[in-house]
Amino acid sequence: MDQQRSARVDDHLELSISNLGTQQFYSAYSLNISHTGILLACYEVVPFCKATLLEVIIDPEGRKISEPVYALAEIARIAKGDSTGLEKYKDHLGEDKNLRSVMGIFFKQFDGRKHEVWENYINDHYKSLGWDVPDLSARSR
Repeated sequence: MDQQRSARVDDHLELSISNLGTQQFYSAYSLNISHTGILLACYEVVPFCKATLLEVIIDPEGRKISEPVYALAEIARIAKGDSTGLEKYKDHLGEDKNLRSVMGIFFKQFDGRKHEVWENYINDHYKSLGWDVPDLSARSR
């Protein structure tokens, strides 16, 4: 699979996340977004670890995207609690000192046409910044 990184866009979207197959959802928000994943933050320590599969609902209230986006994602990296890694994220990103978890997730699958909704949202961001919209047709999925 092509490991090329996608350009990241700063954007704060609300998310609901849960361990795959459970009904315990946690509130989170995005720090930055890309075609392939999201760097997100939570105000509570989440019971997840690296490689956890998550059910993700992006913009569940439909405030910024035309409709909620449902996806399956995997945690690529995570820092939580009082870890040094979390403090580095807070310092580097200038984020709220009350954050308790920060994690990078990458998308594995989208529900139905939700992938198209997400791609359109990201592409609109690129265009608004004057960036070229990448041709992802050659990228393995």
